[in-house]
Amino acid sequence: MTDKEIFVGKMKIRTKKFAVEIIRFCDSLKTCKASSVFTY
Repeated sequence: MTDKEIFVGKMKIRTKKFAVEIIRFCDSLKTCKASSVFTY
């Protein structure tokens, strides 16, 4: 594997993990007018 392929693989893992954390964060917010901005 080249350095670029390794970098791309690691980046995919990191961005997927970040997306999951954002979804978990949004799910943890109380339902209110202000937090609805994050969930839609």
